[in-house]
Amino acid sequence: MEPALTEQGILIKHKSRGHDGVPYVVTQIVLVETNDTDESEWPVPPGTAQEQGSWITYLRRYQLVCMLSLNVEDDDGA
Repeated sequence: MEPALTEQGILIKHKSRGHDGVPYVVTQIVLVETNDTDESEWPVPPGTAQEQGSWITYLRRYQLVCMLSLNVEDDDGA
């Protein structure tokens, strides 16, 4: 997906930040030509490092789904 977005001048950036000891996954969509940005920030639920890693992967994916209004097939049960 990202190469197709890059061709359209859209950059996806993922990072993290913390608020009051709670880690957050931050996803930014940047329009390269104008440098306009849209940002989504979701907290990572507590858990082991492995559980938090899974949550980070899930949150990054679903932030993009929401921000880009994508229709996706639900494959969580697979």
